[in-house]
Amino acid sequence: MKNNLKRSFLSLFLLVALFVSLIPSGIFAQSKVVAEWDFSKENSTGSISDGTLKIKDASGNNNDLEMQTYTGGHLTDDKSSENWEDYLKFSSESVNGKGSIEFAGLAKDKGADFVTVNDAPINKETFSDGYTIEIMYYLPKDWTNNDKWMGMLARQVADTKNVKTMDEPELGSTSIAVSNCKEVQYLTVNEDDSHLMKSAVWSVAMDKGGQWYHIAITCDNQGNIKSFLNGAESFRNYKSSDGGAMRGIFADPADGRFRVGSSWWKEGSQTLDKFLNGNIETIRISKGALSKSEWLIPNPESLAGDFGTNKEFALENKNNYNFVFLPDTQNTVKFKPDVMDSAIRGLVNDADKGNIKAVSHLGDIVEDFDDKTQFENSKNTFYKLADSKIKTLIIPGNHDYWPEEGYGYNDKEFYMNPNNNPLDMFYKDYYGKGSDFTKKATYVVNDSPSGRSSYMKVRAGSYEYLMVGLSWYDLGRDKDWFENILKENRENPTIIVAHNIVDCSDTEPSSVQFSGVGDEIWNIIKKYDQVFMTVSGHYHGAGNKVYMNDKNKPVITILADYQFSYNGGNGFFKYAEFDEDANKIFLKTYSPYAASLSDSEKTFFDVNYILGKGNDDVLDLNFDNRFDFAKKYPREVEKDDKNVIPWTEIEDNAQVIDNDVEENWNDNLTHRKHHEKTYPVYVGTSIFSENKNLEKEVDKKTEGKKADVTDYEGYWAKEFIEKVLDKDLMDLINGKFFPDRKATRFELVKALAKMQNVNPKEYTENIYKDLNKDSEESGYIVWASKKGIVYGYEDGEFKGNREISREEVAAILNRYVEKLGIERKEAEDIKFKDEAKISSWAKNEVKKAVSRGLFTGRDDGNFDPKENITRGEIARVIVNLL
Repeated sequence: MKNNLKRSFLSLFLLVALFVSLIPSGIFAQSKVVAEWDFSKENSTGSISDGTLKIKDASGNNNDLEMQTYTGGHLTDDKSSENWEDYLKFSSESVNGKGSIEFAGLAKDKGADFVTVNDAPINKETFSDGYTIEIMYYLPKDWTNNDKWMGMLARQVADTKNVKTMDEPELGSTSIAVSNCKEVQYLTVNEDDSHLMKSAVWSVAMDKGGQWYHIAITCDNQGNIKSFLNGAESFRNYKSSDGGAMRGIFADPADGRFRVGSSWWKEGSQTLDKFLNGNIETIRISKGALSKSEWLIPNPESLAGDFGTNKEFALENKNNYNFVFLPDTQNTVKFKPDVMDSAIRGLVNDADKGNIKAVSHLGDIVEDFDDKTQFENSKNTFYKLADSKIKTLIIPGNHDYWPEEGYGYNDKEFYMNPNNNPLDMFYKDYYGKGSDFTKKATYVVNDSPSGRSSYMKVRAGSYEYLMVGLSWYDLGRDKDWFENILKENRENPTIIVAHNIVDCSDTEPSSVQFSGVGDEIWNIIKKYDQVFMTVSGHYHGAGNKVYMNDKNKPVITILADYQFSYNGGNGFFKYAEFDEDANKIFLKTYSPYAASLSDSEKTFFDVNYILGKGNDDVLDLNFDNRFDFAKKYPREVEKDDKNVIPWTEIEDNAQVIDNDVEENWNDNLTHRKHHEKTYPVYVGTSIFSENKNLEKEVDKKTEGKKADVTDYEGYWAKEFIEKVLDKDLMDLINGKFFPDRKATRFELVKALAKMQNVNPKEYTENIYKDLNKDSEESGYIVWASKKGIVYGYEDGEFKGNREISREEVAAILNRYVEKLGIERKEAEDIKFKDEAKISSWAKNEVKKAVSRGLFTGRDDGNFDPKENITRGEIARVIVNLL
């Protein structure tokens, strides 16, 4: 009887298991859906014209969206104030055939978006077991850099004070936005607002306009957050190392609604930032981290189109030769070093097969110029080239060194100044004059004034080529040296490599034009007929264009940069294959890393070659005519008569332009926030000659870093304290932080100076009586004083150990941004109940600091100008500036 019963249960179990296995995974996904909004006319009620449109929740969970209208940057109930169809309209553009809604993104202060209705259950949902957010988005061809940081989806808060751990609480408690490089940036707060997200999640970039993209953001029950774009997983995800603290999404009890189609920046009286530009077909939010098979589109890679080919690496003609260029390797070196190492090993192994004559890096070797570990990783990889038989040139990009204080990397007055002082912490040691790399690469001539520009000569085919590598920040310093090199080598066909020469269109990455830096280089090289090619990176895209020099001879300009694509570039290099027999140059984008993978290891994006315009072009170049100035050499001829069949036949995509024809072009591109990071530099220990106690406390800083830090566990500012300690902007004192201890004037000044990478050894003047001028750290105060950020007292002392008041902090912060030219959005003036108590000298400074969001008043409407600020509060102020 027992055996029969066991068999019956076993049969029943197998039957149920079989039944479950036959159920499509999409059925389970539907059961997890919290809200699904199809932005089609059929799934709506009301109308756009009268501002009453509603998008129904197709999941049946009553999480409908309602249309909101804006004028003057604020919400309005006056539905007759604008023609709302100028800002929203239904479109037939679609993937699923049902249509979409087009957001015009026309104006900053008026338009429309959507928000969940007040009684929607999702407004209180915290997704404690994880979530999946999916967006079907169409990037329009008219997207420009003016649309940067436009919002797709956000979760609101009633007041920025209601959320404590959002890096930018002005955005709300969750934000999905599009960066200036067309990456999708995701920031959020965990379910109970208890843990600061240490870094945003960034998708790979949306390369091309006029295309649909499937965006997926997943968070599992361990707090691991991932981003996918058309199925390509980001290399900058959030990996939980904090016990799953980033689980869920915070819902403000006062307003936990979700908003679609705009970004807010709640600061003072300001609300709206900008509207979305583009189409949304569907947004779906589900519980749990769904597998790809459960997504809206189980195969989102199909949206990427004909991405590439896995054809074997081969020359088009057996007598051809290659020059190879390594573009913007920083993200792969930092996040996927094994990928870059494999790619370089493959490149070296292919030297004979591809007849590779020379390699040049295009700059941005590393992501963070002050991170020695990244330089060490790059050394382990790129020194393989110096040890090989392939001649190799290395140049810096803006991530490999840093502009001096007060300048941005794109400031012409900086990079054309022959007396500037770039902050070079490691580049020159690893790749500049006198480095081990140049000692190995004895063919590289590095006699430029900067020690960062260099050149080499390469015998290939019938010619001896000259390759000159220019350091961007040293253009002014090395200009005469550069021209002398060109004057002395007129018989050598010349290739110029630099990090920044041409940039590309916002939505057509193969459409290139000289950048501002490129104009400076072009004004030199157009006079020298031997210069026939330039190759550069920096701008995410790939393309080429032909210009005509002063002798009406063609100069090919090439852009190659894959830093925001899969795996940070996936080891894709630009190969320029010269075919003297056919008078052609084949430009290919090939990854030795991808080629090393087996079929089972390859993802959709691990192709050997990328296809498409800008990635696989063929250019015509009559070598005899173009190089009529050059000395010719006996040509190397391959003895093997084996025929090599070209792997592709491609139309010539290069454009020849008339330099006198003016084109419409936006040359004012600004770059991603992660290009504009500040980098702390630790120097020295002693401070004031008369404050021995403070000297001793700070002297123990290094020891304290390893000591007991429990005094800020559970403290309201814990996340900010951890951030300033991590960035070395504030110190532990005898192993503790003392968050409630009053902060000093010096502590604030030191943090500001470190954010600007100040080298205190350069500021040794004796300007205050109580400063020990021989102390390294006193240089921070001298720097701040010379910049006009801080002042001393009438008795000639600085009194750095004096506790600092709230009005002093506001004044110093305001001078800091003004004197250094740091732009901050300004809101309307905020009145305080105790304004009369603010010192006359500080009133204007406090007013500006508050309107710029540098400092805030109290919850009770007072400012409390004379109250001294604590170290915990200072930490929050500093993080706000980062």
